[in-house]
Amino acid sequence: MAMERSSTPNDQGDCKRLMQRRGLTCPTCKASNILIHAPFSQVQNICGCGGKHIYGNIYVSIAHFDITECQLTSSFQGRCRYRTTVLRSGIRVTCL
Repeated sequence: MAMERSSTPNDQGDCKRLMQRRGLTCPTCKASNILIHAPFSQVQNICGCGGKHIYGNIYVSIAHFDITECQLTSSFQGRCRYRTTVLRSGIRVTCL
């Protein structure tokens, strides 16, 4: 899966805020998470004509998506610090 750095605006690249908004920092800091910046319907479409079947119920997207990778670097007294990596990449999904 090819990945390239994206010029995605900073509001998508701030892991601390993004993780807090999704409730992933309370009661403990989640160690890592990948956030896809696209409407659910667009991601869901990967299971249809927007994706390529890999095996079982696993599909990879034809299009690339703006994603933010968040990796916990430290936590102290409920304060989570994350390393933020903003990319543009194809994604792999499990279809139900």
